[in-house]
Order: sequence, then structure tokens, then C-alpha cells
Amino acid sequence: MAKKTVEIVKVKAATYAGAVVGATISLLCAIFVFGTPGYSMMATQSLFHMNWSLAPMAFSATAVVVGIIAAAVIGAVTGYLIAVSYNYFAKD
Repeated sequence: MAKKTVEIVKVKAATYAGAVVGATISLLCAIFVFGTPGYSMMATQSLFHMNWSLAPMAFSATAVVVGIIAAAVIGAVTGYLIAVSYNYFAKD
């Protein structure tokens, strides 16, 4: 019987990759919102089924930076959890 080889995911690499992907998506969304605020609000309203005209919306560079940092942290945690889970379940 052939020996089964299992690829191990490098946890550190997956964590960094998740952070980069999260930050990149956040930055692209921020560019889209700043570039086309009307279309962005229409898309968000359709996505979340709410009337954004009742909620005050403030766009600022600080909000973008905080959003990028938050998305990077969430992406890093997600990448870490995926790698650790995969390595755990890939064991024989």
C-alpha cells in the first residue's frame, strides 16, 4: 500500500496571508466608497436591507486606517485558525 503524504500548512505564512488579504480587501472597499459614495451606499443598502439615509455616515482617513487594521487582524486570525485546523485534521 502506498504511503499517504500530507501537506502541512505553515501557520505563520497562513496568518500573514490572511492579514494581507483582509487589509487589501478593506483598502479596495475604501477606495470604492470614496470614489463612488452613491453607488456604494446603494449596494450596501441592498446587501443589508436597511435605509442608510437615516444613519449618519462619516468617511475619513482615520476610519479607513482603523478599518484596514481591523480587517488585517481578522484576516490574520482567520488564516491562523484555518492553518491550525487543517494541520490538526490532516494528521493520520
